[in-house]
Order: sequence, then structure tokens, then C-alpha cells
Amino acid sequence: TIAKRLARQARPVAPGERHPDLGVIRVGAQSVPMVFGDWNPEGSAEQLLATEAWQALHALLTEFRDLCRASGILPVLLYLPTKSQVYAEYATTHSGRRVSLAAARQHPIRTNMVEAITMLAQAVELPLINLLPYFEQQAEVGSLLYYPFDTHWNAEGIQAAAEYIWHELQPRLIAGPRENR
Repeated sequence: TIAKRLARQARPVAPGERHPDLGVIRVGAQSVPMVFGDWNPEGSAEQLLATEAWQALHALLTEFRDLCRASGILPVLLYLPTKSQVYAEYATTHSGRRVSLAAARQHPIRTNMVEAITMLAQAVELPLINLLPYFEQQAEVGSLLYYPFDTHWNAEGIQAAAEYIWHELQPRLIAGPRENR
């Protein structure tokens, strides 16, 4: 886990010193200590799509789409935002050095992955449910959707995701797979 990774740091943190990987995030009216997992990769959406990994994903999604359509199944892609995409912009000056630097670097590229998956979904003609805008709205009003020291959603995050996905799926389920192509 992330907490174990912090504990294994080669240099212990001096008393009173902020750990460089610990963020202090403003969530509503409270300051929440938070650790981030992975940060978003560098590169534009187009650069990401040109990588071998994204090209393999394109081929896989094309095959998946074809198999689903042959079976009358409506495939839907779901974009799950990372904790850094949702909360890094709320890092305070009390955050550790590495978190502050990473959050600043991430701001201009934080949506590149979702832009890449949106472009890919359009290219392979698959519907996409993107949780990022809804999670951003929830963060803006002070909701904490992830465990502070883990990359997983907490109960509030699970509930928010479930409600949004259900809201987005209902029209597609009523229309059926043939009408959603």
C-alpha cells in the first residue's frame, strides 16, 4: 500500500518536518492529509494514443466491440479518474515538497488521459461514461471520494460513482444495444 511505501523511505522524516510525499488537501472546509498513488503520464492525448500500449488498447477495444455487437450486447467504457486528477489541484502550501511539485506539473496535463480515452472511444465507436467531471463537481463541494492513504474509493466515492453510472446508463438501457451504436 501507499502507507507502507512511505514507511520504507530511506531517510526518516525529522520531527516537525512534513513528509515530502504527504499532501494536505483542502476538501470543503477541512484540510485532509492525503497520499497520491500514480501521477498522470506526461504527454498530450495524441502522444499517449501513439504509444504501443494505447495502440494495443485500440486493437483490444475494436475486437471487444465487434464481439459485443455480434452477440447483441451494448458495451460501455467507463473512465475512472485517479485521485490526483480529482484532488491535486486542492493541494495546500502545507503539502510535502514532492506533492507540491507533482501537483503543479500535473495541472496542465491532468485531463490528457481522459481526452485520449475519449478520442479512442469515438474511434472505435463505443459509448463512454466519464466519471471525472462528476467527481470534480463532488470535490468542489467538499466531498471526499477516496481514502486519504489509499487509491481506492471510500463509501462516499462508491455511492457517487454508482449514482452517476446509473444516471448515465438508464437512457442507454432503455434504447437497447442496436440504437446505441
